[in-house]
Amino acid sequence: MSIFKKTVSVFIALAGLFQTAHAEIEFKEIKKNDVIRVVNTGQGYFKGSIESNKYAFYSKDKVNWIEVDNYLGKQNMFFNNVPYLGVLETDDKFITYTQSIGMPAEVMSTFRSSDVTVLDKEFNIIKELNSDVISRLSYINGVYYANKYLKFSAEKPGPSIVTNAVLKQASYYSTDLENWQLYKEDGGIPIIHNGRELFINNNNIKLHGAGETFIALPDKEATVAFSENGEVKQKIIYENLRFTDLIQANGYLFAIPCRESQYVVHMTDYFAVSKDGVYFTVVHIPEYDDPYGFDVQAVYELENGDMEIDIGTEFKTTRYEFTVEDLENTIRQGDIYVQFRDKILGFETPPVMEDDRVLVPMRFLFEQMGAEVTWDDATQTATAVLNNKSVTFSIDDTEAEVNNSAVTMDVPARLINDKTMVPLRFLSEELGYTVTWDDAANTAIIE
Repeated sequence: MSIFKKTVSVFIALAGLFQTAHAEIEFKEIKKNDVIRVVNTGQGYFKGSIESNKYAFYSKDKVNWIEVDNYLGKQNMFFNNVPYLGVLETDDKFITYTQSIGMPAEVMSTFRSSDVTVLDKEFNIIKELNSDVISRLSYINGVYYANKYLKFSAEKPGPSIVTNAVLKQASYYSTDLENWQLYKEDGGIPIIHNGRELFINNNNIKLHGAGETFIALPDKEATVAFSENGEVKQKIIYENLRFTDLIQANGYLFAIPCRESQYVVHMTDYFAVSKDGVYFTVVHIPEYDDPYGFDVQAVYELENGDMEIDIGTEFKTTRYEFTVEDLENTIRQGDIYVQFRDKILGFETPPVMEDDRVLVPMRFLFEQMGAEVTWDDATQTATAVLNNKSVTFSIDDTEAEVNNSAVTMDVPARLINDKTMVPLRFLSEELGYTVTWDDAANTAIIE
């Protein structure tokens, strides 16, 4: 592997600006295809072979590998060491399906149908099926869920964004992979990530323009929610992050951010990463030689324990390797959640606990409540006003004022990562809300 080193800083969005955090990720540009990529099946792992497209390897633990035929059904599992098939493993079978590669999978497809192969645990073919293009497939408690692309900007695939844009999608469920029932008219399926069930719905594309000139842009952002046995529960709303899809890799969720542009689908100069789908960290990756930014095309786990991210445009792809250790040192993780009415709040800076009191970022919470917030930088004092009730407090001071009357808080507001963190229960209840604690879910619920 030829190595091109660049060190980049991680940025956390704050009021439309980015403040530098201390952690750094070192990216090494991959010049040759000499890395071995690993695919997680849900219960085990496949990896490719550098020497040949004839063989692949399977393991339950990424330690003990057995050689298998790379040709599973009508397609290779790996082609030139790139995962070519989506693969799902259940207790008694494997399911492989054709997927697009080298293009942003959430908004376009180089196929117009998917070949689906069902194999037993000895890799013998049980049956072969054909389906509308499957962009994502999952299996939860005996039920298969498939997100399918139904309509494209052109009848036949072509070399450009315009010919491959997905204009319509829907999702379905089945117990046998043959008889499908409509699940969500607008698409989206539940997945299991790090033991938690999440509902993920990527975006559709709309073409804008006239004549032979069209621009493909997302018509909505991705939706992420907590779900249970396929039933969507609380939607997650994010403080500033907008993205069109999530890529699952090695226990992480990589968000493909979107921004409106007259030139590209959703190219940016960063990606975002999370372990739980709620709290994301924004990461700027090495300087890219395109004035319009780049697109995240794929993320892979590598055999050596590192990870690979492929970025670029439809005309050029650059691949970078980085370590899980750097990623772990970078991302902001939280294990405390806040539910406001029926939505989970995806703060940029996760809540913290101090003396059994939950502190949360002030502005995003108050915006959801509809409160008016003012900040006096000189005195480090904030005031929130809602329904003719005013609460004023200062950083590191337990004394507050409620409608000009002095009140003592259990813990003071704090300044953490340039965010004003406020005691959740005190301020919510003073503004007329009720706060309860769900110990099993580690969640504060505001109603």
